[in-house]
Amino acid sequence: MDKKVLILLAVLLMWGFAIRVYDLSYHSYWMDESYSVLSTMNMERYGIPMFDSDTRYLRHLPFSAVLFVFGRFGYDEWMMRFPSVVFGTLLIAAVFFYSRRVFGEDDAGDYMALIPACFVCFSELFVAWSRQARHYSLFVLLFFVSLYFLMVFVKKPCGRSLLYLTGFTVLAVMTHQFAMVLLIVYFFTFLFYCGRFKGVRVSLPVWALILPAFAYIGQAIVKDVMILDMKMNYTRQYYGFFHEQYFVFLYVSVIGVFLLRRNKGAMALFLGGAVAFFLHSMLVHLMAYRYMLYLTVFLFIFAAPAFFYVARQFRDKRVSLVVMVVILGLAMSHNSVFAPQSKLWLESDTPQPDMRGALNAIDASNDDTVITVYTALTEIYLRKPDYWLAFDFSKMNNTRGWLNDEGMERYTNVTPILDAGQFSEVVSSGHGYVIIDEMSKMRIDREIVSEVEGMKVVFEKDDGFWTKVWVYEFFGE
Repeated sequence: MDKKVLILLAVLLMWGFAIRVYDLSYHSYWMDESYSVLSTMNMERYGIPMFDSDTRYLRHLPFSAVLFVFGRFGYDEWMMRFPSVVFGTLLIAAVFFYSRRVFGEDDAGDYMALIPACFVCFSELFVAWSRQARHYSLFVLLFFVSLYFLMVFVKKPCGRSLLYLTGFTVLAVMTHQFAMVLLIVYFFTFLFYCGRFKGVRVSLPVWALILPAFAYIGQAIVKDVMILDMKMNYTRQYYGFFHEQYFVFLYVSVIGVFLLRRNKGAMALFLGGAVAFFLHSMLVHLMAYRYMLYLTVFLFIFAAPAFFYVARQFRDKRVSLVVMVVILGLAMSHNSVFAPQSKLWLESDTPQPDMRGALNAIDASNDDTVITVYTALTEIYLRKPDYWLAFDFSKMNNTRGWLNDEGMERYTNVTPILDAGQFSEVVSSGHGYVIIDEMSKMRIDREIVSEVEGMKVVFEKDDGFWTKVWVYEFFGE
């Protein structure tokens, strides 16, 4: 590999790390982060990630294990988010080496592989999600490390590469069930390369290791298929997301697919990604744009040959380089982060209120009643709340779906407040506080919201997109 390519990759890694780690604790934990952090804190008592409601949080076990190790040094925002910074930075390298395997391990392939790595490095979507105490950075990293070892196995089939492929695939599936998309890509890859595997022998010790892994993935598939909801169709919303956020890549990638039409590895990736997009849009009942992280990398990979092709039309290397820089600059002029920033906002329905500031403003004794919309956050920053002001986080009008079998809030096992009559009874019984934010105000019973807004405001903050938070004080009758 050309030393210049390695130097450029090193620059991307250092730059990507810098913009991800800067002022990492600026934002308070938000709702989803609190589940990762609180379940990991509870490992000290229960031995596994779980909550006081007896709800086990095993769906992202590798990430929880990493958080638990870092938790030995504290459960503050910086320490809990730092692993995602590392994973998000390593993803830049993983995308480079996987793309290099797809494009070809020659000079052209090396420089072409730098293009999707560059996009991952600076894309605001990837930078922002690399700064959260959530599993997404680790999931996408393991996803592309698995694809890398898939190409290693395809080029040189042997037991060792199959073992690596299986191991990273299992870790990816354990980190997020969306990693089962890998199996779709594997299917098309083996279909296109089936002639390469004739006569390949795998030793018994390797089979002994990979067969349990296959069994685990199989039962994970069966379990997830049983809960799929066929009523959803978010194709238009997800297409709209790519059209708005990655307009250039969405259409340039079509040219890239054409240029790579004879590349079996690229075509397997394209077909796997296309099938995954439609299955995801129609089967996953919750819509969140962060679920598209791994498919966004697909766009970056397929856009790279088109950009590279245009620049190569100029024979003078200096002109070609200038053209490439201009193309990349124009492509990344929207939704990119080049300088370190404290504030990086996530998507809608992903509220980031300053719960740390709100809860630190409360001087609550054990005799005070604490009512909150975010129970796990309140337990982390203050203490276990007395009541959950119930609402449906997912906008599916199913508030009771967030309760356990005993009718308690399913994470911290506190009593839910489900109607205005119950709320009035609680706040009339003594002194306490209500913690509420912009999103919950929009979804809670209007009668309850009206009563809350008549209380004394002791804290209010609006820091930007989906960040409004209030603390109200009540005094009973």
